[in-house]
Amino acid sequence: MLDLFFDPAMLREMLDIPYDPRYAHLRPTLLDLNFLVKSLFFCIFLIFLRPILIRTVFLLFVKMMRLKPTEYERCYECLWQISFYGFIWPYTANYLFRQNWFWQSYLFWESPWPFQQMTNEIEFIYEFQFGWYLQCCYLLFVEPPKKDFLALIAHHIITLLLLYFSYAIGFFRVGSALLFCLDIGDIYLHFCKILRFFGNNSDIPAWVDALVYLPLPIIWFIFRIFFFIWKVAYPSIVEGILYRTRRNDHYYIFFNCLLTILFGLQVYWFYLILKIGFGFVKSGKKIDDIRDPTASETKKNEQQSQLTQQPQLTQQPQPKQQSQPKQQSQPKQQSQ
Repeated sequence: MLDLFFDPAMLREMLDIPYDPRYAHLRPTLLDLNFLVKSLFFCIFLIFLRPILIRTVFLLFVKMMRLKPTEYERCYECLWQISFYGFIWPYTANYLFRQNWFWQSYLFWESPWPFQQMTNEIEFIYEFQFGWYLQCCYLLFVEPPKKDFLALIAHHIITLLLLYFSYAIGFFRVGSALLFCLDIGDIYLHFCKILRFFGNNSDIPAWVDALVYLPLPIIWFIFRIFFFIWKVAYPSIVEGILYRTRRNDHYYIFFNCLLTILFGLQVYWFYLILKIGFGFVKSGKKIDDIRDPTASETKKNEQQSQLTQQPQLTQQPQPKQQSQPKQQSQPKQQSQ
């Protein structure tokens, strides 16, 4: 069945990987203390950097936008996400675009895989990303939980496992392509949220909200679904299967099972994005993050404020009705 998708003989000829007995029974070392120590340093650095930026740059930004105090925390989170991904994704893309193996995925497995030389750029990307997701796990337990808390914690844990084991067992070319596919979606997602906060405090037409929203599902589908299959899943599952029985692919099932679960989470969040858009088209609901508990709280507050205004309108004519019987009772008492 695999011959229907690719020609194994042609792929072996392109890769031209001879059998080398030196690598036949070797396995990469799973414990890398140097990587863990550096990643932990980046995690601590990000944990301390976040409140500093909140009290200085981010606070100044939300005041300039004249946001409501209830929206401060949500805007801080978006600015923090944009600050990280706005730096790391262009850095990763700039490195990958200069690599031949990124454009020709069969070179993910070129000799001497899985003992390919790792550059300083790849090491920095992995260590910084691993420290970031450690920090994200910490924040999930510190901040108010979201509706998809379980999906988020599963996503972060799976990403941490993929990052570490792809770094340790020689799958770092697939892992760096995975980071390229995932990170750009977070940039535009949180950019849309910030524009939504601005729209809550200003009169923005509905068609502007629609124009801002439309690129989000397109970007999400192209990078997190299509590119995920093309640049990550196919090279890892289909092209990598040739080496499961040849040498050193002892973690084929483990690695690709995690990739499959991670892809399922991307499809789930893509469904939530489409659900927000359909709600806007059908009933004109505001385009907002339905996972965020503070978003539902603001909606409840708006509904309660509308309900409190309605009884005040009905109670205004009541004093006039009560005053009329008193005027009629006075003449009767005088007549008696």
